[in-house]
Amino acid sequence: MAVKHLDGEYVYATQSTMIQKGDVLIVGGKPQDVERFAQLPS
Repeated sequence: MAVKHLDGEYVYATQSTMIQKGDVLIVGGKPQDVERFAQLPS
């Protein structure tokens, strides 16, 4: 997973990555795993 911040910077997500309002998450993996991730509550 990676995060694109509002300032345009891309970072690989780690346990300490802080996601801010407006950030874009980039998720990769098996289609069923990505779909399951997409269904998680925000």
